Amino acid sequence: YVEMGINYQESIRRLDMTILPQIEHYFDQMTIEQFRSYYDNDYYCGWLKNRKDLFRIFNLLKNNEIHLATLLLTCLTERNLGNLLLIQINTVPNLLRQIIESSTLCSILGSDLTLLFQLLIGSPKSINLRNVYWHGFIQYNEISS
Repeated sequence: YVEMGINYQESIRRLDMTILPQIEHYFDQMTIEQFRSYYDNDYYCGWLKNRKDLFRIFNLLKNNEIHLATLLLTCLTERNLGNLLLIQINTVPNLLRQIIESSTLCSILGSDLTLLFQLLIGSPKSINLRNVYWHGFIQYNEISS
């Protein structure tokens, strides 16, 4: 399915086969202390209102609390992406999907990162992690680290 120039099926397949396993491996190797020392700075996290939330989420992931970590991460992401938009424009769209489809956000973050957000938490044609978790389509016992 192609929407807004994105071939969702092919893009998600590539995410699943190449990108996500690399990200998982990278963070699996990192301790909570290493994560905190690496990301507790303005270079990587200056745009976050509250870095403590990010560290709390990583701690949940390390303790195999995937469901709760995903819910909190999508909330944190939505809020902070909205804050990024607010710097550039006077109003922020009401829906997360509209935020990540914003051309203004694309100009701030670049097309690659914006596409990643669209694939993970975007339209119903994407993986749409936020809705899958938020509406209970995935149960606690159906996921593992």
